[in-house]
Amino acid sequence: MSTKERLLELTALTLDEKIDEMNDEQLETYVQTLGAFADSVSTLQEKVKESLSAKDYDTLLGNLSETRGLLSGVHADVLASGCGEQIDKLIGETPPEHEDLEDALDELMAAVLTLSIDIQMIVREPEEEAEAEEEAEDLDKEPEGEKSILAVDDATIFLNIIKTALHNTHYNLTCVTSGGAALNYLKEKRASLFILDIEMPGMNGFDLAKKIRESGRKAPIIFLTSNGTKPYVVKAMDSGGTDFVVKPIDKEQLLARIKKHIGE
Repeated sequence: MSTKERLLELTALTLDEKIDEMNDEQLETYVQTLGAFADSVSTLQEKVKESLSAKDYDTLLGNLSETRGLLSGVHADVLASGCGEQIDKLIGETPPEHEDLEDALDELMAAVLTLSIDIQMIVREPEEEAEAEEEAEDLDKEPEGEKSILAVDDATIFLNIIKTALHNTHYNLTCVTSGGAALNYLKEKRASLFILDIEMPGMNGFDLAKKIRESGRKAPIIFLTSNGTKPYVVKAMDSGGTDFVVKPIDKEQLLARIKKHIGE
């Protein structure tokens, strides 16, 4: 798949016409711009979080203006517009209640972080991914029509969100609260897809993913994370990760990611 085709998979970017007009040099420059944007998001996220927590709305306005500018620079037009809406509310005659503002910005910044992680995955060398897929033997192929999902998180609140998201679907969901329990499950059963929290006591998500891959299983692994820094994402991908869902979990996004990898 070409770089342009990979970038067009990023639905948060408005690229349909713009990318067709780019020559090779312009495309390379744009990819570099995307990389710089992805590198800046975690810092922006912290700035927004700190100014919001301190109720320092003047600084928050500056943070949001910076975020909107960067989003516009990478053609993330819908997210830039959403950022502008929050700015307009803050400077309006009747500013929003703090809790409402907090909820709106949590959702907005989660979407920005998701884009950042998606960008990092897209610009990663596709050859590396192909090689990783070829090395593993498929031990998770299930009978036609059966799609089992194993979710692993030490926090039951997130497992309950996953259960709610998959309610009334055809997926068979099993939830466990530790890496050890997940490995015990896999001694006798299969999974079409894994959903793994990263920050878990004992065996973290990275280590569990490595053990899953070492066992010869190549079913997609979706990591749950609130960290989008480049070293973190690289470590997740190197341990066998296929995709990410940012916490707090958006049910529609989670379901869309699952469908992307194993269908309905």
